[in-house]
Amino acid sequence: MAARVTKYLADVGKYLPVVFGPNQHKAAVGNPGTADEEDLVVSNVKSISATLARMSAPHLADNQAVVFPTHCLYPSSAAVTVSVFGGKSQVVVTDGGGAISELRSHNREVSNPDRFLTRFCRDKGLIARQGQIMSQMLEPDQLEAAIVMVANASASAARVGFDKFKPKVKRDLKGALHAVLDDVFQGEAIKREGRLTGKSTRSYVFDSLISLDGGRILAVDAVFKDTSSINARTIAHLDVKNTGDESIIQSIVYDDSDQWEASNLNLMRMAAPLLPFSNAREQFGDRFKMRRKFTNQLNA
Repeated sequence: MAARVTKYLADVGKYLPVVFGPNQHKAAVGNPGTADEEDLVVSNVKSISATLARMSAPHLADNQAVVFPTHCLYPSSAAVTVSVFGGKSQVVVTDGGGAISELRSHNREVSNPDRFLTRFCRDKGLIARQGQIMSQMLEPDQLEAAIVMVANASASAARVGFDKFKPKVKRDLKGALHAVLDDVFQGEAIKREGRLTGKSTRSYVFDSLISLDGGRILAVDAVFKDTSSINARTIAHLDVKNTGDESIIQSIVYDDSDQWEASNLNLMRMAAPLLPFSNAREQFGDRFKMRRKFTNQLNA
């Protein structure tokens, strides 16, 4: 332990003058090599590890896979999530088609997903199959490395795909929803791509954060019909919901012109109220008019 602590201090010490300024870091700990210093570092490592563990807490999906949110990000700033299948002897890690779903949710159509994804798999020993980036069958002690490789490959594929593929013409759900919100909430402060913190202390990006009276915030997200988008929005809204902050009002909007599976809609309803886009203007409009009427009565 003492050797690991000494190496940790040596690595961190290189950056302390940059953070605190010349010599100011010396007062932060005791003399080099003391027991107090080792205790402080061990305590910090445990604290940071606990925080990171909460930020990346896995959950069990309906298909019996363990879904693990990683710290890799897609171009939309959504976290890359991977799914782990298997048991005690062998496991498989997959991005669940996340890279392709990310591209499709931004109107990028990939005609041959497996061919496109193979370039991001080959040198890592991964497989592109049915639009997913997957690992080989692995021993459980290889799981950590496989999660890192699959997540990074998925994020890289999405970034390259954004530049490689041109957007196809179809309904821009995010753009259409922004137009509805701008029209309904005229005069209100609307922040695009705003962040809220969940109970796990993880920070999430929401499409629109609308400041309402009484210090309340309406958090609205558009969700697309793909595994990555559904998982990302469900995790984000559920984590924020679990804070118990009643000043935050949440809503997820989906494109009801697509054919959705009931199980996916029910999953999202557990995290936040779910609205079909065709009814979004009416729903938000009615709520806004009632709120304005009540506020005007109080101010009269």
